[in-house]
Amino acid sequence: MALNLLYFLLVAALWWAVLWLALPVGWLQGTVPSIVMVHAIPPLLITAVGWLCRRAWLWRKEKIEKRVTAAQTTEKEAQFALTKAAHQEELDHRRAHVHCRAAWAEFARMPEWAKGGAKQCVLLAEDPETLQKDGREAALSTSLKRVFGMAFQQCDATAWLPVVLVGEESQQGMVEQVWLQALAGSSIKHAPKRLECMLQPYRKNVLDRVISLFKNDPALPAVIVVAMDSPLAAASSQEAIMDAPGHAVVAVLLSRPGLPHPGDARDASDEKDGDPNTPHWDREHRQGIDLPQWERIPSPLRADLWNLSPIATLHRSNTTVDLESKRTNAKIRTIQSAILHAFVDSGLHDLPLPQQPEAPDAPPKANQANQANQANQANQADQSELIGWIVHNIEPNSLAALACALHDCGCELDPTSEGSYLIAEHGNVGMADGVLILTEALIRATQLHKPVLMAGFNAKNNIDIGLARPFTENSPADAASPTDTEHT
Repeated sequence: MALNLLYFLLVAALWWAVLWLALPVGWLQGTVPSIVMVHAIPPLLITAVGWLCRRAWLWRKEKIEKRVTAAQTTEKEAQFALTKAAHQEELDHRRAHVHCRAAWAEFARMPEWAKGGAKQCVLLAEDPETLQKDGREAALSTSLKRVFGMAFQQCDATAWLPVVLVGEESQQGMVEQVWLQALAGSSIKHAPKRLECMLQPYRKNVLDRVISLFKNDPALPAVIVVAMDSPLAAASSQEAIMDAPGHAVVAVLLSRPGLPHPGDARDASDEKDGDPNTPHWDREHRQGIDLPQWERIPSPLRADLWNLSPIATLHRSNTTVDLESKRTNAKIRTIQSAILHAFVDSGLHDLPLPQQPEAPDAPPKANQANQANQANQANQADQSELIGWIVHNIEPNSLAALACALHDCGCELDPTSEGSYLIAEHGNVGMADGVLILTEALIRATQLHKPVLMAGFNAKNNIDIGLARPFTENSPADAASPTDTEHT
């Protein structure tokens, strides 16, 4: 308003100067109304036209700015959508996991806490003196036959599942032979003729292999992971006293996440029976939907596998800790980073999203970021306190670094009193230690109803960090998983 008034006074002054100084006219000779009109109306008109032009220019400028702002916002939102999609894809890949439905094992030493687990977990103990008398091959064959027998007794469908053997190629023939013997001694009516056995090299991450199998084979509902070794049976009496060798044969039933119910599945084998010359429209077709996950297992046995409900989720470790030629502080930082990665991979912590474009009425960016960081840190601190146990085979010289890393992550866990040291509980179990860590972690998770941290050497001075969580229907990790969203 003041600017418009100033503009009007300036135009009036210039107009009056033109009237009295530039035009040779005697304005005092006219009438008063004519003098007022000559002096007032032109400045008013000039001011009005100038105001209208200025308003039109401002309106046009504002319109262009709105278009530019809308284009920039659309571009930012599109870029954020792409970033968010890439973020979600990375998160889905990192949170790929498997469900554990059962576990069977035989040891030479049984931990005190092993009693009272889930009914799908069956653990047996064998007399160490008997194992030493039998020898390594005979001891492994006897224990493996008992393990397969427990699996076939608990679920007939396990006979149709492939076996992933974690060990050496020389053990593959023994596994196939013992599997046939255990199958012959079982009461399974619908039995396969041969075993599909896949070799997983020792010291490799077995969860990565199983997740890849589920991703690449949509017709695979589950697998049985087997590992066995018996340094105790191969050791002399003096070595058994000095080196504390152990004996372990472990089998774990792992299934793909999101396995659908088999009740509505169409059995393709039923349509293949009958006269092949019968036209397609005259054949009797079963009602149902195509569920490739159940094609491997005969329809009478599918309910047995489904009734073995998941008891735990096993989350792979996407980071490997290299402890070679590192000092204590460097070890602590490296292990801490791997533990935090494991928390994100298992769904205990959230992976921070990229900055979203702000709305016009959004709070200031600093306050919004501070509020989000405070809430995220509080949530992560609460989730970190939920870790109830740790299963590891870490050497004593690196155990202090692990304890410090857990403390820095907000986990007040003592690996000695609140953890299972594999060698102390079972002795040296050789090539069975990796799968034994998975087995003990999932059993403790079902007992404590809390996540259990897994830390195991997978190669020289390398440690794999992972998590086992008790299975829940509303688990965040089960919301989206590459292994169950691609083919279901």
